[in-house]
Amino acid sequence: MLKIFVILIVGICGTQGQVPVFDDCPDFDVVENFDLNRYLGKWYEQYRYVNVFELMGKCNVAEYSLNANGSVNVHNEQVNTLTGKIKTIDGNAVPVGEITEAKFIVNFPQGGVFSNAPYWVLDTDYETYSVIWSCEKHLFVSSRFLWLLSREQNASDKTVKKMYAVLDKFNIDRSLMVSADQENCS
Repeated sequence: MLKIFVILIVGICGTQGQVPVFDDCPDFDVVENFDLNRYLGKWYEQYRYVNVFELMGKCNVAEYSLNANGSVNVHNEQVNTLTGKIKTIDGNAVPVGEITEAKFIVNFPQGGVFSNAPYWVLDTDYETYSVIWSCEKHLFVSSRFLWLLSREQNASDKTVKKMYAVLDKFNIDRSLMVSADQENCS
């Protein structure tokens, strides 16, 4: 019976959601007066909640650039830890409301991975760190994603403390995070 229940929960949350919670999605505040132009560029993953699409990956990087139509090109890449090959996926992010609200919907059309997912910038200083939250409600369960990003491939302790302070401010569970492997990356 427990096995059937677990399969049901994973099915409801989708294959990408690895942190299912029997609750609604929290309504977190995001960065006020978000400056997209300052946010664009390369970000290195430092910590995240576990998710299927990043399994067996290391050296995870996200690069954001502006498209001609005003949407944001999202280019993610990682190195497969088994094969050593670089895996990339490109998507598109569009603002949910005003561009200064720091709430986007991201779509990765390749392979149907992660379609129309929320991308909320909870906090950033644009130069050292960014804390990203995503949550989707599926019937009685919400699937939650979290990414802590840094402009440096290996964030300083000072930068990590800033990101942790954001998590503490929102009472986001740190025990569910895994550290991203940024060692021996080119």
